[in-house]
Amino acid sequence: MLQTELIRTWAGDFLNAKNQFITELKIGSDAHIQICIDGVQAITLADCIQLSRYLESHLDRDQYDFRLDVSSPGATSPLTDQRQYAKHVGRTLHVTLDDGRLVCGNLSTCSDTEITLTYSVREPKPVGKGNHTVHKSATIPFSQIRNAVVQLPFQ
Repeated sequence: MLQTELIRTWAGDFLNAKNQFITELKIGSDAHIQICIDGVQAITLADCIQLSRYLESHLDRDQYDFRLDVSSPGATSPLTDQRQYAKHVGRTLHVTLDDGRLVCGNLSTCSDTEITLTYSVREPKPVGKGNHTVHKSATIPFSQIRNAVVQLPFQ
């Protein structure tokens, strides 16, 4: 039986040196290993191939009949690791909070504990009739984020 933690350790050792990390690791009952990796910089096909070869050198084909897929997150994949946010500063995020509210805005800052989104809303004027545009920001702790997805410009 393939052990998730052993594979996570091997992959982590390899990826840490490249400032990359695992965002998802699944091992199916049919020994299908699926690993999704990301990093501070964009992940290339060469990065995926290198990790795949590294892991295959550690796994014994005589002992395990496995299939290994290494990939990077897709453009519309949710952000699953706090380290992913930093490279998306300046992009629009759709963030679903734990209480179910949706906050959409431009990711303006990112720290170790929270993100700040800036956005514009139309609100009634304080005096007179009609609406005006108000610029707001929301600081959201990572602990309150249920799901966050980068909004592509053409969506």
